[in-house]
Amino acid sequence: SPVAAPPRSPGPEPHGDAHMYELWCHWLDMEEGQFPMSQVLQVVAQGGAFSLSLFRFMARASEPHRSGEGAHGAWSESEAVRRSCVAMHVACHAFAGPSSAAWCPTQALGLLCCELMGGLQPRSRGCSMHICTVLQHMLSARDAEVVGALLQSHAPFVLLRALDQPGCPELLQAMLLGCQALLPPVVSMHTLRPISAPLLHQVLGYVQSMQWPTLVGILLASIAATEESADEGGGSSAATGSPRLAERRPGAQSPPFPTTPLRRPGSGSCPPSPPTVEQP
Repeated sequence: SPVAAPPRSPGPEPHGDAHMYELWCHWLDMEEGQFPMSQVLQVVAQGGAFSLSLFRFMARASEPHRSGEGAHGAWSESEAVRRSCVAMHVACHAFAGPSSAAWCPTQALGLLCCELMGGLQPRSRGCSMHICTVLQHMLSARDAEVVGALLQSHAPFVLLRALDQPGCPELLQAMLLGCQALLPPVVSMHTLRPISAPLLHQVLGYVQSMQWPTLVGILLASIAATEESADEGGGSSAATGSPRLAERRPGAQSPPFPTTPLRRPGSGSCPPSPPTVEQP
């Protein structure tokens, strides 16, 4: 039988990206006790644009997921972080939960990894801890496919450049050394496992082919030059936007499922209808 849809206001049938965005906003703003996790996971398991839209709430690389512009008005930063946190919980359960399965084909998996890596780019607004936590759960569940997808997105270099962001050093260490990332597990009763030894050789081959020591030297020299320029000008690295490897951004711990719902002024009580999920 199809999954029951929540009630919706009368009017034309919503469709396309706007429909998916509004539906996810409705779900991500729910209280923890009312959140329909099983129904949401069935929608995510369909893959395609619906799962991609969920990941965009964490990456925040494009509108309207970046700031809400072009939809129903811009979000506050607290709204964006809360939605990102709930999206992290959903994504982790989709890949590592008790009912998870290999629902995502390899090509789509690469697209999701690429979307998350975009949230770690300079001047992005994505929450790095949420992104890295989801990537760690994806690595634990399907390391053979995810490692290849992350290397195609040049994840080691992106993570190296983002060492000042929470979660990035831990995920980089896990990829280079094969150790368990010191990131909080989101799914209870599930142990995150490190990537396998054969995949470490694949990562090592990437590092060697990309002349990793040279890249590290260039990055450190760039940071040092920026710091020196900021000191001479009487400014700080925070003012110039350059990263400090010794300083970590706030929020290094992954928050639990938010318990305070969002109530946007003027928002209706009837959400858009989700897609029908047919049971075999």
